[in-house]
Amino acid sequence: MKWLIDLLKALLGALSGGKKTSADALRPAEEDAGADDAPAADDVPAEEPEDQPADEVDDPDYDVEHDTPDDDTERDPLPEPDADTIETVEREMQPASLWEDRQKKLVKLGYDPGPTDGKPGRKTARALKQFQKEHGLDDDGVWGPKTDKAVTEAIKARDASAPLFVPPPPKLGTPKYEDMIGDVELDDDFWGCFVDLTGKSNVKDAKGRRRRKGRRKFSNLMRICWHQTAFTWKPYKVLKALKKWSSHHKIDAHACFDTDGTILLIHNFFYYLWTANAFNKDCLSFEVMGNLEGELGTGNWYRPDTFGRARPFRIQIVRCRQMMKWLLDPEQGPADDKLPQPLLEWRQGCREHGNPLKWNNTHRESAGDRALDCGSELWYHVGVWGIQTLSGLTHGPKRGSGMDLPAPWWERPVLDPLPE
Repeated sequence: MKWLIDLLKALLGALSGGKKTSADALRPAEEDAGADDAPAADDVPAEEPEDQPADEVDDPDYDVEHDTPDDDTERDPLPEPDADTIETVEREMQPASLWEDRQKKLVKLGYDPGPTDGKPGRKTARALKQFQKEHGLDDDGVWGPKTDKAVTEAIKARDASAPLFVPPPPKLGTPKYEDMIGDVELDDDFWGCFVDLTGKSNVKDAKGRRRRKGRRKFSNLMRICWHQTAFTWKPYKVLKALKKWSSHHKIDAHACFDTDGTILLIHNFFYYLWTANAFNKDCLSFEVMGNLEGELGTGNWYRPDTFGRARPFRIQIVRCRQMMKWLLDPEQGPADDKLPQPLLEWRQGCREHGNPLKWNNTHRESAGDRALDCGSELWYHVGVWGIQTLSGLTHGPKRGSGMDLPAPWWERPVLDPLPE
């Protein structure tokens, strides 16, 4: 092959006016000594120039003569993303540990950001905006430097008002409760205070789910869980007398103790409700109407500028005590045909299976984001009273992410209960 290439070079040189090729030059190269040791020209790879593709492909649809000219038409700029989109992206980009800490700070200040799991959803955004609004900030839901500073200062102010030393809670069974109300009897007023709303209470929540999630075993119903509604409506009977519609039947609890002493029966006791977190399986869930202080005298209400600042009325405490007394001994009172259906079912269940009730608890003890629920004043006059006064009722264990009760919740409140 080499001799042929040399021959072609020689012929090209002659045609271009170069020297005539000699016969020796036209002789096959294999006759030269060492020709087998020389590398063939075809075996040496050509070096590719930089920044050039290995293969060039012609595009048959590309016509340079009819290519689209530059378009200088003025156009509106692309729309900026809305505030909610920016807020969502920024929240999701931040580490979960940061948002978990922020959620816990909101809980400490009396706001409800939902689960303290580091996942800032709609509840967290609402709680943050509410804090901003109540502290004179732009309620844009963005946790910026101003919001962070305001939260830090609010927590410092709250901590400064708390006692430096918190004594341990009293041992169970210690005769510490000091009654500020007096003994309660199951009188005619008690039997006449019930309003049965169970027939219209199985409504759907915001996601279209029924509030009742199914039936529970009677033997599982061993605990009373006390809540505060964290808002206050006009009493159901008042609105009914005015022929005004109310949402009392939508309260997520088995019963609600209204501010006028009415007990609203909302769901039958055997229904499983998503209302008390880790206690859902075994509790009778009781709401007391009002936005109550987490610890009486400290000013730590839940969003007070929105839902007000309330304390439990004396009549509410009396009704709570009466209800506990009857639940532990349901044969008291009128004949079966005179009882509201939910109470009759409880009585019949106890007759057939025995009374399963044994524990008194707060919502706080079943969830890590319910620090104020049900409040120190209500727990002392209802929870502690029941534990230390009623036979067979003790303080139940916390569950899930539930929190211990603060020591002041076990101590005599500094104020007398409100009058009726």
